[in-house]
Amino acid sequence: SVLRRDRWGDTAITLLSYAYRRTLEEWRRGNMELDESMKVSMLNYYDKMSMLVTAACLGTVAPSDDVKAGFSLVHGAISVPETIDSAFFELALKMPENVSKWQKLDSNGRLPLHIAAGRQFPYVPNEMRYSRFDRAFRTANEAEIIDLLVDYHKSSAQVRDAAGFFPFDLAIENGKTLNQGVRSILIANPSALEARSIDVRFYPCILESLARHDSLDGTFELLRSKPNLVIGIDSDQKKPQGFISRMMYSLSRCK
Repeated sequence: SVLRRDRWGDTAITLLSYAYRRTLEEWRRGNMELDESMKVSMLNYYDKMSMLVTAACLGTVAPSDDVKAGFSLVHGAISVPETIDSAFFELALKMPENVSKWQKLDSNGRLPLHIAAGRQFPYVPNEMRYSRFDRAFRTANEAEIIDLLVDYHKSSAQVRDAAGFFPFDLAIENGKTLNQGVRSILIANPSALEARSIDVRFYPCILESLARHDSLDGTFELLRSKPNLVIGIDSDQKKPQGFISRMMYSLSRCK
């Protein structure tokens, strides 16, 4: 029931975030002093959202001690197929009980950054398309969560999951662009472009995918990371067929 949508496409999670949205934005911008009433309000939001996330992941708000001991609120919140305001994660960072869990691997060998990088937008049927959170907000919010995770634990971008994937691989696979968190991941782990999981022949595809939504500067950053491809010299493939033509096509898609 926590993830059940009403006729406008909202769930209990989105409604809670929306109810506190203005307060969260003001707090995040530093426009409101953290007085006693503000602290109470923020803690109420955190407690309520934690309860909803726990219910969504475990099916109950009061799990047994054994189940609770093995549950990570951080991993759970990122795994929930719904938009949770990035301010919740910023609050979670400040909670002592969560500090060690940001660097904890789940059963799939993934850190929170892996999960965030591999997230896809939750499907909302057309008849419920009037959700209080539009796609622009959801996109920006997803990027803020990734940026927050990278800033807090940069080395997580350099960790492979149990399947051998970097967060960068997962982000690209799920169609994220440089402006949707990929830039932060690349800055934290530029070697991901040289990893075996990224075949040199996939570069044009990556460029084409990113160029659909990114600026020319964003696409150029990827080209600059591996300039030897532009002149057709590479240890894996001396002359990648069609690279130049596809590169030009990618650049032409930039607006």
